[in-house]
Amino acid sequence: MARDGWRAVEAVGVMSRFGTILQRGDPGEARFGMLVEPHHRGDDGSLAQGALLIFLDYAIGRAAVPAHGLGIVTLQLQTNFIAPVPVGAFLTSESRLMAAEGALLYLRASVMVGDRLVATADGVWKVLALPRE
Repeated sequence: MARDGWRAVEAVGVMSRFGTILQRGDPGEARFGMLVEPHHRGDDGSLAQGALLIFLDYAIGRAAVPAHGLGIVTLQLQTNFIAPVPVGAFLTSESRLMAAEGALLYLRASVMVGDRLVATADGVWKVLALPRE
């Protein structure tokens, strides 16, 4: 994947057991990717919705505080599951900061497999520590 501009993101905690998350572009850009592996599948054989939520929470959260090292927590993540995702597919997400009000960040994301939309999400994140000036 590195040849396509994707590079692995260093994962810690639970994400180190989830699978490889990739980022494309400059640090702080809101584009992330993931290859759907067999351990991500649900009972129906496609990507488990819970696994997609983990990917979205991580990708949107990283987009919320690009390269600032701020602590954040997810307060709300509303997700629309649009289409099933087969094992072996490559997911991409793109997130946008919609608004910021004090310590609250409002973000929106879309998840694609190729040119097919498979999920959307809107969420609210809280910044635990604002940067010192």
